[in-house]
Amino acid sequence: MEIKDVKGDISCQVKLEVEQCNNSILSGQEIEVKAVIAATIKVYANIKIDVLSDVKQTELSQNEFEAQPTLTLYYIQPDDTLWKIGKRFNTTIEELTKLNDIADSNLLSYGRQILIEKKVIEKELVKKII
Repeated sequence: MEIKDVKGDISCQVKLEVEQCNNSILSGQEIEVKAVIAATIKVYANIKIDVLSDVKQTELSQNEFEAQPTLTLYYIQPDDTLWKIGKRFNTTIEELTKLNDIADSNLLSYGRQILIEKKVIEKELVKKII
């Protein structure tokens, strides 16, 4: 079976099922077999796509940075991810998981309290990804 437009690193799964099968004797040495076979084929291809594009980086002023609290107690909301929380509070997923002893960053409990710490970087402007 030909599969068009599939190139590169691929894998596939093939499932065949006999849906109907009939036979009849035509003569002493001949039989006729009719079968309906259903074929299900799944093709998987690894492709590379750019997920982030047009990322802009802005600098926080010294006043904006100093206005942020040193330590924040945050309650996880239903649609939160560590990425969203980190973006909002100018920190990283790694910092959040380390400070809050989070084993799996994909399993966040609604209402859980987490600590968010402000990092002080000397002689460098703190940058915020927007």
